[in-house]
Amino acid sequence: MAYMQLVAAANAEHRDVTGAALGRRTLETGKRDTGMGRILIILVFLAFLGFVALLGYAYSGFLQPEVQNVTQPIDLDLD
Repeated sequence: MAYMQLVAAANAEHRDVTGAALGRRTLETGKRDTGMGRILIILVFLAFLGFVALLGYAYSGFLQPEVQNVTQPIDLDLD
């Protein structure tokens, strides 16, 4: 019975002095469920995805330079 009350208290919405909700606690970790952590994870994932896309684009051959022969006659003044 006491365990169920603790679980209910852990999952309850926490409020500050003014009564504004601070966030919910998760049952598994007991930590607050904040959006900043999710945003950071999403940004890291997008950066990794962009790096993989750039790597794939580079290996695809679209970044190879055009090759052309350049010849220029020179005059050697050996006299």
